[in-house]
Amino acid sequence: MEYISGKSNVVADMLFRPACHEENKLCEVCTVAINVPSRSLKEIRDEQMKDEELVKIISCLEDPDKNVNYVNWVERGYLMNQGVLFKYAPESESEEAQLVVPSLERTLILKNHHDAPKAGHYGAEDTYIRIAKNYYWTGMWKYITDYVKNCSDCIKYKASNQKPSGLLQTPVPAQCFETFAL
Repeated sequence: MEYISGKSNVVADMLFRPACHEENKLCEVCTVAINVPSRSLKEIRDEQMKDEELVKIISCLEDPDKNVNYVNWVERGYLMNQGVLFKYAPESESEEAQLVVPSLERTLILKNHHDAPKAGHYGAEDTYIRIAKNYYWTGMWKYITDYVKNCSDCIKYKASNQKPSGLLQTPVPAQCFETFAL
């Protein structure tokens, strides 16, 4: 057996040291596409007209002369486009106006963006970000967080962030040698 210094022992370097020339490393890119069934503007308008809360806003925006609240709704970012109610929020990440969702459609949108196999059952914040890119309704954050908290699959399969339960408390004997074991 013959000693070879570390700098000149190329074989040992190759076997025991990680390669440092990994320049051409490829990264995997994963994309998620959520297929939401497309609907005509007339169908969307009909659904919006079934929601009492949205009917007030739509009637105000369609006939601004009769209603005093017109300026109030416009300042909040509501607008009509081809008969459908949208909301524009300049602080949102999306530069497009978001479709105002009637109450009957909210659960369907949540199922498509949270429960669907391609949606991935992400947490409340990620689900909110995904939905807020295209949709809006009042109380959206609370609605989404409540939905995600009560999602049976998330409750069943997501890891708990609670501390593990501690050891059981041992009973204290009332008198000496009450419990004796060998």
